[in-house]
Amino acid sequence: MEPSRKSQRKKDYDYSQPGYYSVTICTQRKSCLFGIIHNGEMLVNDAGIMVRDTWNEIPTYYPGIELDVMQIMPNHLRKIAVIRAVGTAPCGRPNPAVGQCPAMGNGQARGPVPTGALSLSNVVEGFKLLST
Repeated sequence: MEPSRKSQRKKDYDYSQPGYYSVTICTQRKSCLFGIIHNGEMLVNDAGIMVRDTWNEIPTYYPGIELDVMQIMPNHLRKIAVIRAVGTAPCGRPNPAVGQCPAMGNGQARGPVPTGALSLSNVVEGFKLLST
């Protein structure tokens, strides 16, 4: 059983507001899945490349989201997402009940993704779905 963690989210804050958001996502059990640090440099492996590429595709699925910096570490990712638009449905579909993202690369759909008003939690959940 995983130890319970204290949420870093600000209570009663609306994370769908436009702005810059810092996001850190850790791997399960802090396993070093994304590469190694060698001579002070991060060397990403195939999994690290995949999460980098998936993160870079987020604006395709979430209109109104822009990406700023991202740093991949062996057991976590740190990134800054910018919400520019409010109330945009993921995947560019107007008010879907359950969304399916368009096909990517190999022609297979990568969804479903959360639908409704665009918020930081939608984007993080979608990223996790797409990269798992």
